[in-house]
Amino acid sequence: MIKYILSILTIVISFSAQAQEEKQHIRDGNKLYEAGKFDEAESSYSAALQKNTQSVKAEFNLGDAFYKQKKYAEAAEQFQKVVEHAADGELKANAYHNIGNSLLESEKYDESIKAYKEALKLNPKDDETRYNLAYAKKKLQQQQEQEKKDDEKKDDEEKKDDKDKD
Repeated sequence: MIKYILSILTIVISFSAQAQEEKQHIRDGNKLYEAGKFDEAESSYSAALQKNTQSVKAEFNLGDAFYKQKKYAEAAEQFQKVVEHAADGELKANAYHNIGNSLLESEKYDESIKAYKEALKLNPKDDETRYNLAYAKKKLQQQQEQEKKDDEKKDDEEKKDDKDKD
Protein backbone atom coordinates (compact mmCIF):
# COMPACT_ATOMS: atom_id res chain seq x y z
CA MET A 1 0.00 0.00 0.00
CA ILE A 2 2.84 2.37 0.85
CA LYS A 3 4.52 1.63 -2.51
CA TYR A 4 1.24 2.48 -4.25
CA ILE A 5 0.93 5.80 -2.41
CA LEU A 6 4.58 6.65 -3.08
CA SER A 7 4.11 5.86 -6.78
CA ILE A 8 1.09 8.15 -7.01
CA LEU A 9 2.90 10.87 -5.09
CA THR A 10 5.90 10.61 -7.44
CA ILE A 11 3.63 10.92 -10.48
CA VAL A 12 1.84 13.94 -9.03
CA ILE A 13 5.13 15.66 -8.20
CA SER A 14 6.44 14.91 -11.68
CA PHE A 15 3.36 16.46 -13.35
CA SER A 16 3.58 19.46 -11.07
CA ALA A 17 7.24 20.00 -11.93
CA GLN A 18 6.46 19.76 -15.66
CA ALA A 19 3.63 22.26 -15.29
CA GLN A 20 5.96 24.67 -13.51
CA GLU A 21 8.58 24.27 -16.23
CA GLU A 22 5.94 24.87 -18.90
CA LYS A 23 4.78 28.07 -17.20
CA GLN A 24 8.37 29.26 -16.78
CA HIS A 25 9.06 28.73 -20.49
CA ILE A 26 5.92 30.72 -21.31
CA ARG A 27 6.96 33.55 -18.95
CA ASP A 28 10.46 33.57 -20.45
CA GLY A 29 8.96 33.60 -23.94
CA ASN A 30 6.71 36.51 -23.03
CA LYS A 31 9.69 38.54 -21.79
CA LEU A 32 11.60 37.80 -24.98
CA TYR A 33 8.56 38.65 -27.09
CA GLU A 34 8.14 41.99 -25.32
CA ALA A 35 11.83 42.68 -25.96
CA GLY A 36 11.30 42.04 -29.68
CA LYS A 37 13.32 38.83 -29.66
CA PHE A 38 10.70 36.84 -31.52
CA ASP A 39 12.96 33.99 -32.63
CA GLU A 40 14.06 33.38 -29.03
CA ALA A 41 10.46 33.68 -27.83
CA GLU A 42 9.56 31.04 -30.42
CA SER A 43 12.11 28.71 -28.83
CA SER A 44 10.71 29.29 -25.34
CA TYR A 45 7.13 28.67 -26.43
CA SER A 46 8.23 25.53 -28.27
CA ALA A 47 9.96 24.34 -25.10
CA ALA A 48 6.73 24.94 -23.16
CA LEU A 49 4.88 22.81 -25.72
CA GLN A 50 7.42 20.03 -25.24
CA LYS A 51 6.48 20.01 -21.55
CA ASN A 52 2.74 20.15 -22.30
CA THR A 53 1.60 19.51 -25.85
CA GLN A 54 -1.91 20.69 -24.94
CA SER A 55 -0.87 24.14 -23.66
CA VAL A 56 -3.22 26.46 -25.52
CA LYS A 57 -1.41 29.50 -24.12
CA ALA A 58 1.94 28.29 -25.49
CA GLU A 59 0.29 27.43 -28.84
CA PHE A 60 -1.25 30.89 -29.13
CA ASN A 61 1.93 32.71 -28.14
CA LEU A 62 3.98 30.59 -30.54
CA GLY A 63 1.60 31.65 -33.31
CA ASP A 64 2.18 35.28 -32.36
CA ALA A 65 5.96 34.76 -32.44
CA PHE A 66 5.73 33.19 -35.90
CA TYR A 67 3.58 36.09 -37.12
CA LYS A 68 6.05 38.69 -35.86
CA GLN A 69 8.81 36.88 -37.77
CA LYS A 70 6.67 37.01 -40.93
CA LYS A 71 6.31 33.22 -40.89
CA TYR A 72 2.69 33.53 -41.89
CA ALA A 73 2.04 29.94 -42.95
CA GLU A 74 3.43 28.64 -39.64
CA ALA A 75 1.45 31.25 -37.73
CA ALA A 76 -1.82 30.26 -39.42
CA GLU A 77 -1.11 26.59 -38.72
CA GLN A 78 -0.33 27.34 -35.08
CA PHE A 79 -3.49 29.39 -34.59
CA GLN A 80 -5.48 26.55 -36.17
CA LYS A 81 -4.18 24.29 -33.39
CA VAL A 82 -5.49 26.82 -30.87
CA VAL A 83 -8.91 26.67 -32.52
CA GLU A 84 -8.86 22.88 -32.25
CA HIS A 85 -7.74 22.78 -28.60
CA ALA A 86 -9.32 25.84 -26.99
CA ALA A 87 -12.53 25.50 -25.04
CA ASP A 88 -12.97 29.25 -24.60
CA GLY A 89 -15.00 30.90 -27.38
CA GLU A 90 -13.22 34.25 -27.08
CA LEU A 91 -9.84 32.59 -27.42
CA LYS A 92 -11.08 30.72 -30.50
CA ALA A 93 -12.36 33.99 -31.94
CA ASN A 94 -8.95 35.60 -31.37
CA ALA A 95 -7.24 32.61 -32.99
CA TYR A 96 -9.52 32.84 -36.05
CA HIS A 97 -8.82 36.59 -36.22
CA ASN A 98 -5.09 35.86 -36.21
CA ILE A 99 -5.51 33.13 -38.82
CA GLY A 100 -7.24 35.75 -40.95
CA ASN A 101 -4.36 38.18 -40.42
CA SER A 102 -1.78 35.54 -41.33
CA LEU A 103 -3.64 34.59 -44.49
CA LEU A 104 -4.19 38.24 -45.39
CA GLU A 105 -0.44 38.86 -45.19
CA SER A 106 0.04 35.84 -47.49
CA GLU A 107 -2.46 37.39 -49.93
CA LYS A 108 -4.82 34.44 -49.48
CA TYR A 109 -7.83 36.70 -49.39
CA ASP A 110 -10.57 34.08 -49.81
CA GLU A 111 -9.22 32.06 -46.91
CA SER A 112 -8.69 35.13 -44.73
CA ILE A 113 -12.29 36.19 -45.32
CA LYS A 114 -13.48 32.77 -44.14
CA ALA A 115 -11.34 33.01 -41.00
CA TYR A 116 -12.63 36.49 -40.17
CA LYS A 117 -16.21 35.29 -40.63
CA GLU A 118 -15.56 32.43 -38.19
CA ALA A 119 -14.13 34.91 -35.70
CA LEU A 120 -17.22 37.08 -36.02
CA LYS A 121 -19.52 34.11 -35.45
CA LEU A 122 -17.83 33.62 -32.09
CA ASN A 123 -17.47 37.32 -31.27
CA PRO A 124 -19.90 39.39 -33.35
CA LYS A 125 -19.00 42.63 -31.54
CA ASP A 126 -15.35 42.61 -32.60
CA ASP A 127 -14.97 45.78 -34.66
CA GLU A 128 -11.32 45.11 -35.52
CA THR A 129 -12.24 41.77 -37.09
CA ARG A 130 -15.13 43.41 -38.93
CA TYR A 131 -12.73 46.05 -40.29
CA ASN A 132 -10.19 43.39 -41.33
CA LEU A 133 -12.96 41.43 -43.06
CA ALA A 134 -13.97 44.48 -45.07
CA TYR A 135 -10.33 45.15 -45.93
CA ALA A 136 -9.79 41.53 -47.05
CA LYS A 137 -12.90 41.72 -49.23
CA LYS A 138 -11.57 44.92 -50.82
CA LYS A 139 -8.18 43.31 -51.46
CA LEU A 140 -9.88 40.25 -53.00
CA GLN A 141 -11.90 42.48 -55.30
CA GLN A 142 -8.75 44.35 -56.36
CA GLN A 143 -6.96 41.07 -56.98
CA GLN A 144 -9.83 39.77 -59.10
CA GLU A 145 -9.96 43.00 -61.11
CA GLN A 146 -6.20 42.82 -61.71
CA GLU A 147 -6.48 39.20 -62.81
CA LYS A 148 -9.26 40.16 -65.20
CA LYS A 149 -7.13 42.97 -66.68
CA ASP A 150 -4.18 40.60 -67.00
CA ASP A 151 -6.36 38.03 -68.77
CA GLU A 152 -7.73 40.67 -71.16
CA LYS A 153 -4.21 41.92 -71.89
CA LYS A 154 -3.05 38.37 -72.57
CA ASP A 155 -6.03 37.78 -74.88
CA ASP A 156 -5.28 41.02 -76.75
CA GLU A 157 -1.64 40.03 -77.17
CA GLU A 158 -2.63 36.59 -78.47
CA LYS A 159 -5.02 38.17 -80.98
CA LYS A 160 -2.27 40.54 -82.11
CA ASP A 161 0.15 37.63 -82.50
CA ASP A 162 -2.46 35.77 -84.57
CA LYS A 163 -2.90 38.82 -86.84
CA ASP A 164 0.84 39.19 -87.27
CA LYS A 165 1.04 35.59 -88.49
CA ASP A 166 -1.50 36.26 -91.23
